[in-house]
Amino acid sequence: MPVKPGKISTLDVDNAKIDSLLQQYQLLDATELIANMGHCHWDYTDNRLISCSEGYARIFNMSIEEILDFQSDWQRNMAQIHPEDLDGYLAAYHSQQETGHYTVEYRIMRNDGETRWLREVGLLQFDENHEVYDAFGILQDITDQVLHARDLEDQQELAQQVEAITDIGYFINDEEFDKFLYVSEGYARIHA
Repeated sequence: MPVKPGKISTLDVDNAKIDSLLQQYQLLDATELIANMGHCHWDYTDNRLISCSEGYARIFNMSIEEILDFQSDWQRNMAQIHPEDLDGYLAAYHSQQETGHYTVEYRIMRNDGETRWLREVGLLQFDENHEVYDAFGILQDITDQVLHARDLEDQQELAQQVEAITDIGYFINDEEFDKFLYVSEGYARIHA
């Protein structure tokens, strides 16, 4: 005798969809926390934030409610951007009207007085008349990467100064292929 499949109620399917969505949101939140990033939905016409993730609010050291209120005003939003970076930010922001996207790095001044470096990617969606109907943004706090890169540059500059003063040099060699990967100016000067 064949076994009749049990009935699956609409409520069971809806609960399964809800559970799946909740798991996806939890995964997204964890990803944003680890990557120090966040996302937002932007009203391109009125230049104001519509919604955002906790990760986005965390970058600005605010709650979701605080950042939604704060970034509901374009001038206050622009006031957070470091004055030296404002022109570059605005140029990138306005370029998206032609390209549909932009990527820009800039500094913000948070409400706790801390300056942070951000990488922002903006994405526009256009209708058939090439009118913007939706805008999304992804922000990542890249302060640690920027500071690390500057430290490396400072160390390299210091090494070059030491080489110039002391008449020493250094190299990096690939032992497997027995070839130089890098030769400093001081090393090249000594062996010229």
